[in-house]
Amino acid sequence: MVERPRETLQDLCVAAVVAAFDGLPTAALEALPSDLLQRVFDELVATGRFELCHLARFHTLDLDTVALVGRPDVRDERLTSLDRCSRLRSLDLTGCSQVGDAGVAVLGRKHGGLRHLRLNHCVAISDSAMQHLRGLTGLVELELRGCEGLTGEGLMHVAGLTALTRLDLDQCTAVKGGLQHLCPLRRLAVLRLGWCACLTDLEVGWLARGGSAAALRELGLAHTQVGDEGLQLLAAGLRGLTALDLTGCSRVGDTGAAALSRLTALRTLSLDRCDRVGNPGVAALTAPAPTSSGFSPSSSSAARSPSSSPAAAAAGTPPPALAALVSLSLAYTGVTTAGLTGLTALTALTSLNLDSCAVGDAACRTLRRLPRLAWLNLAETQVGDAGLEALTVPLQPTNPNPPAPLLPLSPRPSVSVSRSMSHGGGPGGPGTGGGYANGHSNGSVSYNGGVGGAAGAAAPGRWSLGGAGGAAGTAGAAAAAAVGSPPSASAFAAHAYGSPPGPGGAGRFSNGGAAAGGYSGYSGYSAAGGSSFGRTSTPPRDSAAALAAAATAAAAAAAAAAAASMSGPPSTLRHLNLTYTKVTDEGLAPLAALTGLQYLNLDSGTLTDAALRHVSRLSALTALDVFGCRLSDAGAAVLGGAPGLRGLRSLECCGGGISDVGALCLARLTALTSLNLSQNPRLGDAGVRSLAAHLAELQVLSLNHTNVTSACLRELGQLPWLRSLALAGTRVSEAGVARLRARAHPDLLIKHTPPPPPPGGRVFA
Repeated sequence: MVERPRETLQDLCVAAVVAAFDGLPTAALEALPSDLLQRVFDELVATGRFELCHLARFHTLDLDTVALVGRPDVRDERLTSLDRCSRLRSLDLTGCSQVGDAGVAVLGRKHGGLRHLRLNHCVAISDSAMQHLRGLTGLVELELRGCEGLTGEGLMHVAGLTALTRLDLDQCTAVKGGLQHLCPLRRLAVLRLGWCACLTDLEVGWLARGGSAAALRELGLAHTQVGDEGLQLLAAGLRGLTALDLTGCSRVGDTGAAALSRLTALRTLSLDRCDRVGNPGVAALTAPAPTSSGFSPSSSSAARSPSSSPAAAAAGTPPPALAALVSLSLAYTGVTTAGLTGLTALTALTSLNLDSCAVGDAACRTLRRLPRLAWLNLAETQVGDAGLEALTVPLQPTNPNPPAPLLPLSPRPSVSVSRSMSHGGGPGGPGTGGGYANGHSNGSVSYNGGVGGAAGAAAPGRWSLGGAGGAAGTAGAAAAAAVGSPPSASAFAAHAYGSPPGPGGAGRFSNGGAAAGGYSGYSGYSAAGGSSFGRTSTPPRDSAAALAAAATAAAAAAAAAAAASMSGPPSTLRHLNLTYTKVTDEGLAPLAALTGLQYLNLDSGTLTDAALRHVSRLSALTALDVFGCRLSDAGAAVLGGAPGLRGLRSLECCGGGISDVGALCLARLTALTSLNLSQNPRLGDAGVRSLAAHLAELQVLSLNHTNVTSACLRELGQLPWLRSLALAGTRVSEAGVARLRARAHPDLLIKHTPPPPPPGGRVFA
């Protein structure tokens, strides 16, 4: 819901002018500055007080924008009233079903300065109307969505509107061709042809060959007959395309999806309900871009892509062809868990829709590695408790023991060290790194033996070089190696003869040693279980300064490692849909790790009140949908009593078990602007009164099929921002609704269908 604006002094003045509009002299209104006059007009329209006849009062009206959406009183002959608006630049007549060709002719003759024209769902418009628009050569935006009388022949007249950058023909179901007439529109950047169900590959091919191909950035072809052949044509000609909607294109298969990999600028792609697209098609979308030489794209391509990670570049891994892809919808396609493995290459991806795909818990382990994922829909998948946990666990480094350069040794005083030195008191735990992990008995040298590798006890007089002891240093080793940090304090401690090393001290020349949470690349003489020396010596002269620097670097490295382990969904996820998944009440515990989550959908017939104790910890949550969950007043008490949910603005809670007591608990969520308590038959007037008394910000309230009556409508009418009220299937009477309409805000939309009274029953007043 939109934020309720705060009233300023200008707001109050505009409201006063609107309230006294009928009695104000015309000269006084015409004297208002144009920006204030525009606001007065907009407020008149918004409050339902404007009539076209009001324009007759003015000789001239300095309005830039007029929006008369859904007005049944707007007819062709009345549009002449707009002649007084000589500066009109934007006109919105969406849903004015009485406007036809004659009305459009008026606009074409009198308003040559129009830049934005919206005639959506003006069903009386035909091809003749397009002929009248030919004079509006300055139009940059034309919306004709749902104009069912428009055909491909009408597009011939649009060809002269060469300034057009946006053309919306969605739901113009009679358009079966004529796309060749759009070729002269060289500035056209956005074209919507969705639900033009007769458009085929042959017709769509014109878009790739025409002059508009170079400028086109967004193309909507939802629910058309375009198939693989058409997509191959589009991919060859629309190289600058950034958004493509193929929702419901049932003829698109893996071949067509593979062709889309040539659209390297693509940022938004919807293959929703393209059920012939499966794992091969998705694999093609995530594969590296081919080049003429057969190798991966050039370094310039990688630099151009915001998703190319430094690590991948350093490793020589080529970026995917669609490296810029930000949003991908695969809902209702044939993709499975195995087909998602390549998605990790799409590191720019922020939005992913897998609704009703055959994916399970293993898929979540792949999704966990998407570093920017913010919007995820897993509705009606096989994802369960293990999958949700996989989304939230810390990431393990792909190479926990990377090789690191040896650091130069500081000058050390000449000392005589007894051959009785004992290095490597015992195994330091399981090794995780590569190299030669040979630090076992008899003093064998261990080079890069791996963090936590078994150092073993060295034989007298032999040095055990390498394997770090103690698995505690694993994360620090990886992080510090990545940033090239100095040796850790523990390593220096080990270097100072006679000082007891900390767990995980590094051996000499150990490139992968870790020391208690920090990387130890310094030359030391300690091993896993500690070292005992026969003689002590003075530490290097520069060790104090180095210790301080090393400690700082180790702390920074540890912090960086911790942040890196929680990158991706735990910190980036904002929207999560788990509708009808396999997640249980207890399986929701990992939600606590999703600290930035703002929207959560748990609509399910299996979740209960117990699930809400995990939800109550999500302090960033602004929208919660538990529509079908089996919730009772106990669950409402959990929600209402959670301090972390004080910012909740939208709540869907229709499980059937909430009564007036539960409503009183929910009334504590005072930030709510949208509340749906439908299908709770125990909720009555007392509960609704509690809500009305505390939820002053409510804009939308649904009480369908509850036990409320007309008695609570008085309190609801006092909610200043209420704009939508649903009362279907309640005991509220028509007379009660009429009284509410008389008292409430004129923009309040009331949906009311009272149930038929039982035989012999009385009608409630």
